[in-house]
Order: sequence, then structure tokens, then C-alpha cells
Amino acid sequence: MDRQQKVEKVKLYARIDDDFENIEDYINAAEEYISSCGVNEAKLVKDGREELYLLSVKMLTKHWYDNRDLSMSTNKKEMPLGFNALVNKLQFLSRESVV
Repeated sequence: MDRQQKVEKVKLYARIDDDFENIEDYINAAEEYISSCGVNEAKLVKDGREELYLLSVKMLTKHWYDNRDLSMSTNKKEMPLGFNALVNKLQFLSRESVV
């Protein structure tokens, strides 16, 4: 999947308007965050697990987009339900060898 397709999928999932200019920054940050958790995107794509990886990027991007104005608020939102479990699974799949 090329970069533009990924951006469009994230925007559709997160219900982001076309005029939001910083969406690629949010996606890049989400990918960097997930990678720093030990998730190997290239291995997941190679093993046919790209959709699971993309779901984690979409979830995190949507969370940050929805909460972008809450940085000074005490009413901060928790991470999306299932996000941590998904990242844990992706970490496992990133280490696992394909049989």
C-alpha cells in the first residue's frame, strides 16, 4: 500500500476532514511510537499482517486527533480500547518466525 492510500484509510477511519493539514505528521508520529514499542512494520507487511499494523496506526492517530485540543486539560482520554493488546500482539508477531 502506498503512502497516499494509507493516509486516506486513516482519514476515513478517524473521520478527518480533507482540510486537516497535519494528518501526515500524526501518522508519522503514530508509526514512530508503535515502532518504538518493538513492532516491525516491514516484517508484518512481509508476513501478510499489514492490516493489523494499519489498525494500530489508525487507532493511535484517531486518538491523538480527537484529543489534540485537550493538551492543557485535566480531562485527558485513555488510549483506545484494545490498543495496548493489539500492540502486544504486533510485538509478538514481529519476533515470531513464519512457519
